[in-house]
Amino acid sequence: MGRELGELKQGRSTVAEYTRKFNELVRYSSDANGALSERAKMNKYRYGLRGDIAHAVSLQNIVNFVDLIQKAYSAEATIDFANKERAAVNQQKKDFGKYKQQLKVKEFSSKGKQAQSSQTPRPCPECGKSHSGECMKGKGVCYYCKQPGHMKKECPKWKSLGGAEGTTTSKGRVYTIDG
Repeated sequence: MGRELGELKQGRSTVAEYTRKFNELVRYSSDANGALSERAKMNKYRYGLRGDIAHAVSLQNIVNFVDLIQKAYSAEATIDFANKERAAVNQQKKDFGKYKQQLKVKEFSSKGKQAQSSQTPRPCPECGKSHSGECMKGKGVCYYCKQPGHMKKECPKWKSLGGAEGTTTSKGRVYTIDG
């Protein structure tokens, strides 16, 4: 029985289960002087506690064996609460991650459809060029804003978006130096 007490560990059991088993074994155990001293019982009990509970208990001032057991119960409750809270936060993050992933999949699939339709417009039967929507050829309107009075390269909307940059034509002169 003494060896069994020395090897007793809390493991996955609760503090209540561990304490019950410990008290059963302590009745039949003794040290060289007879019954186990209060200090020896406390040391054996603390040694068998789960690591996180033993650490929490070791940081506290303990008066006697009963006090040690009460503080072990308290530490277990605090640690269990913290673990449940952490698990809830992790579950929320996991759920949010799934939600974000679903959004990305939806955005990606809708972008893919848009990109696919704009990448392969069919040639227009009226002008033979590839464009979407109604053909503006011969209607005297801007191909960009569909307004009369100007062409696409002079379109104020097109220019405000920077669409006319690099497309301006200017008359230049080239000079050569003959030597």
